[in-house]
Amino acid sequence: MQNYQNTPLETIDALLQLISNATKDAVAEYQQTGFGIPSLSSDVPHPTDASIPSVNLRKAIRTLEAASYQLCATLNHPSFLLVNVRSSFLRVYPQVTELDDEL
Repeated sequence: MQNYQNTPLETIDALLQLISNATKDAVAEYQQTGFGIPSLSSDVPHPTDASIPSVNLRKAIRTLEAASYQLCATLNHPSFLLVNVRSSFLRVYPQVTELDDEL
């Protein structure tokens, strides 16, 4: 039986390829609208903000987000990752700290 598990470097390379391809796909979808890519520095709404994103754009963004999160999780030190996850959880559910104090 063959072992199909990737090495950490192979995993990182695969994630980078997913990120690159998804980014290119998203850019192509924005270019098809004729309005270009939204800018973070703009103080006016982008013309596509009022429309429903295409299936291809949603798929590209979903892939981009997932691969980016996985890459960060892969490269981050495990103890830092646990602290970040707990901190994020506590921002969403601050009442949990009250429960910790009671224990």
